Amino acid sequence: MITLSQLTFSYTEAFDGFRLGPVDMAMQPGKTYGWRGNNGSGKSTLASILAGQRSAATGGIDGLPPRVLYFQQNIAANIFPDLTVGEHLRLCKTAERRADILHVFPSLSQFARKYPDALSGGQLQRLAFSLALIRDFDLYIFDEVTNHLDQQTAKLVGETMQSLLRRKPDCTVVFISHDHDFLRRYADVIFTFDEGKVIEESQYDHSFT
Repeated sequence: MITLSQLTFSYTEAFDGFRLGPVDMAMQPGKTYGWRGNNGSGKSTLASILAGQRSAATGGIDGLPPRVLYFQQNIAANIFPDLTVGEHLRLCKTAERRADILHVFPSLSQFARKYPDALSGGQLQRLAFSLALIRDFDLYIFDEVTNHLDQQTAKLVGETMQSLLRRKPDCTVVFISHDHDFLRRYADVIFTFDEGKVIEESQYDHSFT
């Protein structure tokens, strides 16, 4: 279990002195979590701390696994611009993971020879998500992964991560999103952020859906 205890972080005055926390949170393996809230409420800041990109000012994190994927809102941070779409796919070494990728991006073969700068925003987002499936991680954090995606493709993203959790129940998935309907459909627990703090925790039972 990943446990955050009285975690805080503060930006400098140059960033309006934003303060995160204190945040208390527990996330169990095998579950999907949703983080929602307005822009600037602390979601991405907390994600960057869990990914090791920033250090908390105070508080502690227990049980943080060694392999953390942070899918950032900036698509360019999630792909290799000098590789073609086909070369991205060939980074995947298992047939099972290639099947996952083709489930989300069935038209991948049509773009195999293209470089990322020749793709549309939606195609780039699907390529970036596909790349996230190439290796195994213990904690997956997806920051606005459904941006630029139509409803059907967003559904495929949620279903793919549900399938991955069934095969690998020791990992944890976090979706950061403004799409509350998406979070309610796929998250077991939703944390609501406001002004740097978690103000609400909602449980969802998907056993009959």
